Amino acid sequence: MCYFPLDRERLGRLIRSCRKERSLRLKDLQDENISSATISSVERGMKNISFEKITYLCGKLELDVDQFSVFVEVEEKREMKLRNQLNFIEHSMDLFGPDQGLEQLRSFKIDRKSKWLAQYTYLKGRCYFLKQNWEKAKRQLQSTLDLLEAGTELESTNIKAACQYLFAKIAIEEQGDMILAQNWIDLGSQSFVQGGDRGEICYELLLLKAKIYTGQEDWEKALGIVNELWESLDQITNPYSKVDLYRLKAFFWCKQGYLAEATSAVFQGLELAKMSMWREGAVDLLHVLSKIYIEEGDFESAEKVLLQAATHKEKHSHEYRMIQTYLSLGNLYNYQERWSEAEGWLRDAVRKAKNHTNKIYYVMALEALGDCEKGKGEDGEALRTYQSALEQAERNRFVHQSKTSLMKVIQCQEILKKELTFRDLERLYRIVSQEKNELLTTV
Repeated sequence: MCYFPLDRERLGRLIRSCRKERSLRLKDLQDENISSATISSVERGMKNISFEKITYLCGKLELDVDQFSVFVEVEEKREMKLRNQLNFIEHSMDLFGPDQGLEQLRSFKIDRKSKWLAQYTYLKGRCYFLKQNWEKAKRQLQSTLDLLEAGTELESTNIKAACQYLFAKIAIEEQGDMILAQNWIDLGSQSFVQGGDRGEICYELLLLKAKIYTGQEDWEKALGIVNELWESLDQITNPYSKVDLYRLKAFFWCKQGYLAEATSAVFQGLELAKMSMWREGAVDLLHVLSKIYIEEGDFESAEKVLLQAATHKEKHSHEYRMIQTYLSLGNLYNYQERWSEAEGWLRDAVRKAKNHTNKIYYVMALEALGDCEKGKGEDGEALRTYQSALEQAERNRFVHQSKTSLMKVIQCQEILKKELTFRDLERLYRIVSQEKNELLTTV
């Protein structure tokens, strides 16, 4: 009888796999010498089971413990085949869509003790994420994280960081919760293993954080991340990430007054979006291009670009892109005092933004519509619209938007010769106090 320096967990998996292949239940193998509980402990790799019991169980399954190395080779081949099949499904999902991926996963047989079960549940979660079925996506992704907590065997796959990235995206798209999203991003960055699989996740996490900071108008933090990523442009292979980076870099170049550089970045991004057939990314770039044209005073070109973006109404495109397009067109027409045209686009923007999870779009659309009504001389309507924007901003704790909405409310009340209400004065005091505290903290 050989010395027993065996990897009990691996041998347990082999025994379980052999039993399953023969369609045997635990109680089918139990007898007066070994109980079903002991068999279960062997399969789980428990160290308190004697070598004699393990040898006895292997004998019942016609397995020779002395041939463990052969078993290991067989298991490794089986595991490699399993992993290759899951990788194929992952690529198939990206190429042909989540429905194709789910269909393949549903017909896929995987042992609940397999180390690749975490990848299987991650892929299911990713399919549901792509279908925007947030609840099912969260359940599968949480199952993946629970499985990964049990050991470090799959650390280098970066599945954990990939799950945390998707949780961050869900926090934004389902709830509009930027704080929760940033927490998930930080966890994902901490989990990421350099040199492991899914290397693009580290760039995607940083890009998402930069986009959050940009949306919050925290320009310094956003620009810091964008510049850091720009240094790694050649290492980023995911075309979607590259398009996003070109867009952000162009946005900040435009903001800094480097309009020629911004335009060049937009067109490089558009070329890449065209090659990868990513229309949504192209729409995002068109929004930046319209800002560049506006900065140049070329309103005609800005209008053409935004009207082109407005033609993009694919069923599975994210609604916020359409809201941003309508809002940008409305603001452009407001600036040109083309009030009737502005009102049509802005009412559509308000209608769509009202049901969107990220209420910042709703507040911005209401403010722009109020500007349009004020421009038309409808000050009473404008006041009511600004008040709605203010209520939404306060409800969702948008400090910057609360301030701008309140200022617009006060200006309208002055035009209408209305006295400031005690509530408005209280709001103004709170905003000024908060800004003072933020300034002291910065200093």
